[in-house]
Amino acid sequence: MMARVFLEEDMMQKDWRFKENPDAKQALIEARALQQEVIEKCRELSSDRLETERELAAEISYKLGQYLEERDGNPDDAVAAYNDCLSRKEDHIDALVALARLF
Repeated sequence: MMARVFLEEDMMQKDWRFKENPDAKQALIEARALQQEVIEKCRELSSDRLETERELAAEISYKLGQYLEERDGNPDDAVAAYNDCLSRKEDHIDALVALARLF
């Protein structure tokens, strides 16, 4: 949510395209780390929410990949984030398309 707030705040400015936003990047990185902790807790408790939490983690990784590709201009790290997304949800269409575009 914090990353979305930071990025939407940027979009209010005329020159927002391809502009880095370190706060949004950090928020996405922290969200991915926290979501990994949630997944580990679900595994320990053998929770029925594991699949839902994995899908959320996949979406966070996808959004980080988008940021790295579009704002940071770092295609190698974007590929890693998209691959992380696909390791959590193999049929994430947007990540598959993004990887195809990058390759």
